[in-house]
Amino acid sequence: MSCKEGSVRRNILTRSEYALAAYIVAFVLSVFLYRVFPPEDVRVVTFFPGVITPRLEGEVHYLPREETREEQVEEFIRHLFLGPKEVTHTPLFTHDTRILSLIVTDTTVYLDLSKEAFFSTERLQVSFRQSLEALRKNVFFNFRYIKEMNITIEGQLPYESPFLGDLEKEM
Repeated sequence: MSCKEGSVRRNILTRSEYALAAYIVAFVLSVFLYRVFPPEDVRVVTFFPGVITPRLEGEVHYLPREETREEQVEEFIRHLFLGPKEVTHTPLFTHDTRILSLIVTDTTVYLDLSKEAFFSTERLQVSFRQSLEALRKNVFFNFRYIKEMNITIEGQLPYESPFLGDLEKEM
């Protein structure tokens, strides 16, 4: 049986097939490495009012990755209290605002802030109500699983009369 040089078909891949195989291997490897070694920082978008207009404008920030959902939300809110990095934006609260307690359930955040959150807006360009709404927008945008957010100031719901309970009877 004689074999002519041109009639033998070799099972050799073409250049484009090699390139495609290399891209597929690189993609699978990068997905695997990303899942095994996730990045240390998490990208978030924060929204702050502008200095000239109260319209909320976004900024990209990177925060350290936290273990639990509660730690992630707390770190994010603490980062919001630091204020914007752009000079064309104004903070939502002053730096002395503190988180007194934070509870995250499946879809709800319960947040208790210090009284500085209420009084700080006197020194800022936004009202307290606008600051609370912007805080909610920031949390809802960055944590899509959060559907509801209950915010209190020193345990008191904003714009509600204080609960005195049985103290009124004793007086």
